[in-house]
Amino acid sequence: MPSTSICRGATPREVSTRASSSAGSTLATAAADDDRERKTQYEVQEEHGSYQEFTVRDHSEGLPGLFWRNFFGTPFVRLFGQRLETLPSDCVKHLGDALVLVQPYEFPSQAGSPEADARERELVEMLGPECFYDHERHQKPTRRPVLEAETRPVRLKRGTRPDATSSGR
Repeated sequence: MPSTSICRGATPREVSTRASSSAGSTLATAAADDDRERKTQYEVQEEHGSYQEFTVRDHSEGLPGLFWRNFFGTPFVRLFGQRLETLPSDCVKHLGDALVLVQPYEFPSQAGSPEADARERELVEMLGPECFYDHERHQKPTRRPVLEAETRPVRLKRGTRPDATSSGR
């Protein structure tokens, strides 16, 4: 069987799940690999070749778009606010404690189809296009989530270890 219970319509190699700051339940997505690539990078043409550029490097810069499954935690629930309540009931599910699933279409294999693209555009308009990368103009989002200090990764100086007794200095 090439499908799984959470990813019907795509093989496990075609669907990837990305989670950011899972301890803080900030953001997690599940998407077909080609859809993720299409939304997170683009090709820049130069006179003597081309290179790939990121749309957004991570969720602190905003969102590259909507994927098959989008699990929004506290920072994104705050960012979208009441707009989440305006989404069609067939594509939003409140999972409790400031965790919301937005699923524009039923199967990951639908990503990139004209119907799925239209549904994503509709939901982006409802949530606020300023929160998402503008793929037509190649412009980063102008509204981004406020990330709490405890959900940001800790950066250590080389040669140091986290220590429960350290003061953080």
